[in-house]
Amino acid sequence: MSPPPPQQQTEQQLHDTIAVPIPPAFEYPSDEKKHSENGPLPTTFTRRSSASTFVTVAGLPACLDDDDDSSSLPNNNTTPSSFTPPNGGLPAWGVVLGAFLFNFINFGMASMWGVYQAHYSKQQTFGPTTTQLQLSFVGGLGGGVTFVFGPIVGWVQRRWGFKAPLWIGTVVFAGSLELASLSTKLWHLYLTQSFLFGLGASLIFLGSVGAPPQWFHSRRALATGLAASGSGIGTLVLAPLAQHLIDTLEVFWCLRIMGLIALVGGVVGSLLCRLPDGMVVEEKSVDWSHVKKNTGFRWMLAFAVTNLLGYIIPFYFIPSYALSLGLSPSTGAFLVALLSGTNAFGRILAGQLADKIGRINAQSLVIFVSGLSCLTLWSTAHTQTTLTIFVVVYGITGGGYWALTPAVVAEIVGITALGGALPIVFMTNSLPMIFSGPIASAILGAQGGSYTGLIAFAGSALCVGALCLVPVKMARGRVWAKV
Repeated sequence: MSPPPPQQQTEQQLHDTIAVPIPPAFEYPSDEKKHSENGPLPTTFTRRSSASTFVTVAGLPACLDDDDDSSSLPNNNTTPSSFTPPNGGLPAWGVVLGAFLFNFINFGMASMWGVYQAHYSKQQTFGPTTTQLQLSFVGGLGGGVTFVFGPIVGWVQRRWGFKAPLWIGTVVFAGSLELASLSTKLWHLYLTQSFLFGLGASLIFLGSVGAPPQWFHSRRALATGLAASGSGIGTLVLAPLAQHLIDTLEVFWCLRIMGLIALVGGVVGSLLCRLPDGMVVEEKSVDWSHVKKNTGFRWMLAFAVTNLLGYIIPFYFIPSYALSLGLSPSTGAFLVALLSGTNAFGRILAGQLADKIGRINAQSLVIFVSGLSCLTLWSTAHTQTTLTIFVVVYGITGGGYWALTPAVVAEIVGITALGGALPIVFMTNSLPMIFSGPIASAILGAQGGSYTGLIAFAGSALCVGALCLVPVKMARGRVWAKV
């Protein structure tokens, strides 16, 4: 059979560039101002007819390095029926604000689980027999479930419209906190502040994260970054507020107020978030062949699992570690807020570093340094000052995974295959997110409350994870190259 004509081939390739929802913590290191050989790289929008319109679910990295294989990407001169995003305007920035609010309530409240866990454990809220291990599963399950329901979110959007999962997720997310405030037994928390919380988070996160990139071209990185900053700012604001509410009222009233904040933020976000006129969501299947055929991609999955086993531990255990040093609960909440704030800043630095030394190089470097910070700084942090130093260093370096993973996966499988490969990484994320906290709690319990083993596990997991990226470079035959 003869190859398809250039125009037909280009259209098929364009459809192959469909991406998937990307966590708001992800930021692209790409420079939007770079150009391909024939002009600016095209956006991944197409419009066939008013009755049959397709759009990607999220934006891809805006450009490739000079040595990337961009031959399969269509240029502006060959893109069929190309659609140019508004690239600004009140509705576009309103969408960015809406996505910011979803990230603010979602990841802001998820990242401060350690504040609740420290209180539940210290006050024996659910009885003296409740262990740190049992409590850790509440936060871990909620975080892991967030990445599981991608296919369901896509199905809901295709059946009932783009905003359907946003409205449903807002009700479920806010309702989970209100129901958690009525909990009298630990299993009540598993149902409410864990499973329902994660389900609602999945609906609003995966349902909204693709909206901002659809409205921008040259400002896409800025729009995505502003929306993503809601996660760090959310914890920065909400963690100290939650601790204040726990201290002045009590934990269940704190949950009720947080539920109200989530409801307001979700309603405003749902009103603001939408796709440009005429755009609909297109289905894209997961391509499992990458796992079977691509050695570098398998090592990438090993990196994802190993890294995340260590990554979340400081977020969950800094509050209780601060209490073990004799510091106040409010100090522990402040440290979690500081950790999230510096983490957001670190993502920006990781992106800039990637432009200089390569994406895989940058990701392995910053993750390895974050592991070393656990093994050296956290293990010797016995005062508020030394613990604060660790929090800042870890916050700056620990965000490298979220900042660079989409670009690294694109480096491994190719930009046009990103849409079929990245969902596999997301689904892989759920396992370590669920089990990391419980494993750390089990180590803590086995050592009689000593944090030495927990810290060693976190740091070692991060360092080993970073080393998993070395075979990725070897599989590409470019060990010393800028990749």
